[in-house]
Amino acid sequence: MKKLSPIRIWPLGAALAATCAPNSPLPAAVGAPDKLKQAVSYPPLAGWSADTEDDSIPSGQSSSDFVIGRDTAVSHGGKSSGTIRSITDNKQAWRALTQAIRADKYRGKRVRLTGYLKTQNVTVDAGLWLRVDEIAHTAAFDNMGSRPVKGTTGWTLYSVVLDVPDDAVALAFGALQMGQGQTWIDDLKIETVDPSKVASTMGWMGPDYTKDPLEPKNLDLSQKSKTAKMDVPGWETGSPDHWGDAITFDPSVTDNGSPAVSINSGRADANIALFQEIKADNYIGKRIAFRAYIKTPANIKGGAMLAIPGGGDWAVAQVPQYVDNGKKWVPDPHVWKLSEAVVDVPHWAKCIQLGVQLNSKAQIWVSRPSLRVVDPKKVAATNGNQTEQLYTKAELASYPLEPVDLNFEH
Repeated sequence: MKKLSPIRIWPLGAALAATCAPNSPLPAAVGAPDKLKQAVSYPPLAGWSADTEDDSIPSGQSSSDFVIGRDTAVSHGGKSSGTIRSITDNKQAWRALTQAIRADKYRGKRVRLTGYLKTQNVTVDAGLWLRVDEIAHTAAFDNMGSRPVKGTTGWTLYSVVLDVPDDAVALAFGALQMGQGQTWIDDLKIETVDPSKVASTMGWMGPDYTKDPLEPKNLDLSQKSKTAKMDVPGWETGSPDHWGDAITFDPSVTDNGSPAVSINSGRADANIALFQEIKADNYIGKRIAFRAYIKTPANIKGGAMLAIPGGGDWAVAQVPQYVDNGKKWVPDPHVWKLSEAVVDVPHWAKCIQLGVQLNSKAQIWVSRPSLRVVDPKKVAATNGNQTEQLYTKAELASYPLEPVDLNFEH
């Protein structure tokens, strides 16, 4: 069962940077370690997980680029500390130290995770992280992404503060490191605090979504920029530093007079999207369908996309693999074919991303995008990563009510 990542991520591909979504990519886990790997090992930590994906463990971590354990040579208050150490030169890999507890005693309260961190030559960032989960989505999350620890630092006290809703089921927490270097963690504490005296440190799940419009803009692609080749007004196109001019209006291609946008990638591992983000207010509790007509000569992956962030991951997400009336996509450079994503908008949704995503080395043309509310009795939701329970009853029952070994002495 996939769990949510404590790293800032773009869950549907690196092109989906958005205000309500995280603001930097999650690197993929790497393969075999390179020649810099050393024979480094530490004793295991009691109560802490060294796994990379299981139960509450965040997905996407690299096990081959790091070692985790108890360091008896370095400590803050006792005889040892927890540590995360890179063992390769992979600057994009990351690893988290994780513990999970039931949320029973913290429901309806504000919780603060504090702890001391010490770093040596950390090339990207390190920090504490805390996640509050309800049964079907993440309610609150902060990984110090807005205030990361970098370089070489002495023992310093840091904190993460989040609100725990009345229906929360679990808290997951720990420390993380991305890139090279080493991080030590010691003397952690989880406590309830007075909301009137201690502010929440909610990260990218904060109020930025309030800047989004209530309805899509330039949905018919009729508005064109007069100054920027790549600019499609009202739409996002990912980072220009990564994609260059891969997404452009193509005046040589139209769909019965309707304008078309070209999405073109020369990379086999492409994750490029033409998308925009709106507030979920008008669509709460409804089934929505985003559709677009697509033309391509290639047999590729991708299609119309709808995504609703639910925390550190996308709780509702759908990218059809270019289907045409339920049949397998047959590429035809002369025929426009319909691609549609249909999802239900949950009651807790704050924002919705909609657009078209390309996941292959190819060129596609997109025309006539639209968004509408549909009747659930007449239009089925498309198959995909729909909302699911993050935890089973058995998993929750296995978690302790209180954290253990926060001083890393065992």
